[in-house]
Amino acid sequence: MSDEIQHPHGFVIYETTLQILTTCTPLEAGNAIVAGAKYFFYGEIPDLDRPSEIAFLAIKGDIEQALRKYDRKCETNREIAKNRNKPKSDETDHNEQTPF
Repeated sequence: MSDEIQHPHGFVIYETTLQILTTCTPLEAGNAIVAGAKYFFYGEIPDLDRPSEIAFLAIKGDIEQALRKYDRKCETNREIAKNRNKPKSDETDHNEQTPF
């Protein structure tokens, strides 16, 4: 198994963030979206003009929320996989027979 950190393949921009992006010029919004993608994929935190930075912070919040949700889902799946082949306690009692 790889030691590499698992990461979703993409991120979502939610409607509340879209509302912030629509207050920006197309260039500012584009800069914020590109900065969000670079943050998501490479962990880079950009140096932006103020309007782009505000929009980026909204995108960053969406990304961090999604990553927390993804991490919880991965942890749940790891626990399910770990317990998948364990015998249930009542199954082991039935399989053990006492001699007469």
